[in-house]
Amino acid sequence: MKKLLIGVLIGLFIGITSTVGASVLKEYIIKEANYPIEVNQVLYESESLPILNMEGHTYVPLRVISDLLGTKVSWNNNKVEINEIYNYIIVDHTYSQDKKEFIRQSNLIHKYINDKDKAGFQSMFHDDSPQKISWTEGKVVISLTNPRIKEMNENEAVFLVDQTFRDLDDNQKGIYKWTEAEFTFVKQNNEWKIVGFNN
Repeated sequence: MKKLLIGVLIGLFIGITSTVGASVLKEYIIKEANYPIEVNQVLYESESLPILNMEGHTYVPLRVISDLLGTKVSWNNNKVEINEIYNYIIVDHTYSQDKKEFIRQSNLIHKYINDKDKAGFQSMFHDDSPQKISWTEGKVVISLTNPRIKEMNENEAVFLVDQTFRDLDDNQKGIYKWTEAEFTFVKQNNEWKIVGFNN
């Protein structure tokens, strides 16, 4: 097992008077871990960025693990930001082609909402939909579950999904809420397009 000795300079203080500040050096003993890590059934492996262990605590590269979790890591204003995990609907092979298409569009329109992509959001709608020029904001959709067709005929369908979200305009921004999102689809050039969306 490899041992890495890492010296971390944790503070350098410079006095504004004639007093000269001193640096403080701390040393940590970090060992390469001898156990695997799986993220969503994906085994993490890296020779250049190995899993480390310090005093029983596991250390892994933040960006790599965040990518496996489907989150975003960014450096913003001298701090690291990690966005929430967005759980969209996984298409089941037992679904009909129409239901798979409804799920695909439901996932995509909610992704546009989370990414604040107004143009992408508007591109999802039927040409004659009054919502084509509207924009939904002020919320973050955390997960979509329980996809189901409420009613359907040859040219029109109503599709429902359960939605967990946070309201960014609410005073309690950390509170998760639940609602039912309803999509109305119609055929345009033999393809399903959203004509109505209520979430």
